[in-house]
Amino acid sequence: MTSSNKNPFLCLVDAFLSRDVKVQYKEAFNKSTFLAIILELQIRPGAKIQGIKILETGEIKVSLRARAVEGEANLALMKFLSKELGVSLSQIGIISGVKSRSKRVQINYELKAQKNVLFYLQKLNSFLH
Repeated sequence: MTSSNKNPFLCLVDAFLSRDVKVQYKEAFNKSTFLAIILELQIRPGAKIQGIKILETGEIKVSLRARAVEGEANLALMKFLSKELGVSLSQIGIISGVKSRSKRVQINYELKAQKNVLFYLQKLNSFLH
């Protein structure tokens, strides 16, 4: 992807800027590093096959088997992202579009070592390809 001496966070930013994915990076007071990724998704609840599709425009479409009844599709989306990205449910939140098919979802990563950065970078990269 890039040279090994480049900051992994800059690699992540470079990788996702072309897809209109918003990347936020901050260091907390306890010296842990946090990375927040905000994905804009189009959801298709009640689909026969669950999966993700990325259009040439960069738009991310997620098909879910769960129906949009009483939050079932929202929970299914969070579980799907949790499994695909290797994070716990508590690290994922729907920040807008709870009752809409257009959603903004934030994934929070706590990065304590460079290997964590590379692990999550690979997970995100495989998710979006």
